[in-house]
Order: sequence, then C-alpha cells, then structure tokens
Amino acid sequence: MNADAQGGEWVARSDFEGRVVRETISVNFNRTRSPRNETDPLGRPLAGFPRRVLATLVDTAVIFCVSALVLVVYWVLPWRFFGNLSFWWLFTGGLVGGQILAGLIRGLYDVLSWSLWSQTLGNKVASTLVVNGKTGRPVTVVQATVRFLVQFGFHLVPALGPAVDNGWCLFSQDRRTLHDKAARTAVVRSR
Repeated sequence: MNADAQGGEWVARSDFEGRVVRETISVNFNRTRSPRNETDPLGRPLAGFPRRVLATLVDTAVIFCVSALVLVVYWVLPWRFFGNLSFWWLFTGGLVGGQILAGLIRGLYDVLSWSLWSQTLGNKVASTLVVNGKTGRPVTVVQATVRFLVQFGFHLVPALGPAVDNGWCLFSQDRRTLHDKAARTAVVRSR
C-alpha cells in the first residue's frame, strides 16, 4: 500500500551526504478541526444551538407576558391614585422604571428556575437542563446569578452583544456560550 492511500504523501529530500531519501509525511485529511466534547461529566449529550434558540424564544415570550401584566399595573396605578400624571412621568419614570422592573423579573425567573429545577419553561420545552459544567450536577444560586448577570451584560449592547455571547457556542469546543463559561455551567439535553 502506498503512502497516498494511508493519507500521507511522498517527499524526496537529500540527506547530509547528498543521497536522496524517500520519506513519508503523515497528513490527516479526514479531520479539519479538533473534536468537540459531546457530553457532560455525567454522560448526557450537550445541547446544540437550535435547542438553545428555542428555549430563549419561549422564555422571552413568557417574560414578555408576565412583564406586560406587571407594567400595566405599574403604569395604571399611579394614574388611578395620583390623578393625571405628566407626560414626563410616562417617559422617564414609566419607561426607565419599567425596563428596570422587567430586568428584575427576568433575573428572578432565570436564577430561581436554574437553581431550583435546573431549567426554565423554555428549557423544559427544548428538553434541556442547565448544569454545573465540571460535575454535571444542578447549578448553585451563585452560578445561576453569575450566569444571568453576564448574559444580561451582553444584552446591554444591542444586537452585537447577544450575537457574540450566544454565537460563541457555535465555535466553542464544548458548545458553551460566554455566560456559560463565566459561570462554569453547561446546557445538556434532558432526554
């Protein structure tokens, strides 16, 4: 069998005395990049990008509905009890306060869901769990909080922040996003 059939190629070179020596250089044509880590420490398969996107979309819809109800109360109650509020209240206190309130709701939802049940409603629909990346066990409250804060920080930069953070799992060896790496968590398939 020649060297080409084995994935190498023949190279002719001269040794120190001028003799031509045939040598085989081994080249692996079958693998273009290093292998991915496909399981967590407990042997569960890691979740891919489509499952993560599905979970994010479902969680965003849930948070939107809950936040909308809370914000209606947040905007209606001041008018009910204090009369006609100024236009300034609506666009400063109302919108800014509403955004802060929506961020707090999302933070509580994510941190409590990840630390108590290892999954949000979106993770449940996508059949995924958020686990400790080193042990495969459920995440702690501290890990869930760090994961949320880093994720929230990336989302403060419109479009580019979430794209970099979530797109990282497409190129990462272990399919983890930047907020997963910061919190030392991983997202695995539950079934």
